[in-house]
Amino acid sequence: MDKKQWVMIIVIVFIILIIFVGTQFFLLQTARQYTLDALAPLQNANLQLKTQVANILNPTPTIVPDPVTIIHEIRSLARLETIQYSIEKIITAEVGQGAFSFLLGDKLLFVGHGTVIAGVDLAKMTSADMYLEGNTLY
Repeated sequence: MDKKQWVMIIVIVFIILIIFVGTQFFLLQTARQYTLDALAPLQNANLQLKTQVANILNPTPTIVPDPVTIIHEIRSLARLETIQYSIEKIITAEVGQGAFSFLLGDKLLFVGHGTVIAGVDLAKMTSADMYLEGNTLY
């Protein structure tokens, strides 16, 4: 064989090698795409399941204020305090609500208590704050 025939054989082998490698690359890419398409529904289901499990185990707390305010005591006073209130407010916060709330649920109960006195503070009054007009002291 002469040199021209060897070059021709090498060129043909090189072309066949390029075609073989291109075909293998195309087949691998096609198989990869089919595999990804086949697994997509499973990945979506897995993501939704993770979200549902996270909602069950670590939900956002629900704070429910009680619309009722309890007034324990109201009494009239014999001074320049016009009224006194004793007030209580109940606020609840709940965590773990859902299907397994009886097993995993937590409840926080806050009871706020306070006393309100409405009136005039005579201790801060001075003689300059008063004046007499006729028989009436203002």
